[in-house]
Amino acid sequence: MAKGILRKILLPKEEKFFPMFEGLAELISKSAHILAKIIDSPEPSQMNEEFKEIKSLENQADDIAHQVFDTLDTTFITPFDREDIHQLVSKMDDVLDFINAVSQQI
Repeated sequence: MAKGILRKILLPKEEKFFPMFEGLAELISKSAHILAKIIDSPEPSQMNEEFKEIKSLENQADDIAHQVFDTLDTTFITPFDREDIHQLVSKMDDVLDFINAVSQQI
């Protein structure tokens, strides 16, 4: 019992990153589904609301990415390596950027 308490005191876990990762993953999924809907449409160029929704999701992802980076700057112990967290979030944000770029090309 004392060993578990001592471990919690010495090695606290920061769980606040995982909801942000999940939020980014959810935004990627929503954007990908909307893009698939646009591509499957008989008139993709007429789906203005869907294009706006993808842009909105991409902006939300940018906000989450900035939140993660700000949290990294103020967190002493992270769940895994700082550089890995930064790279993961950057790549997830890139996916949304690419989905948005593809939708704009359509």
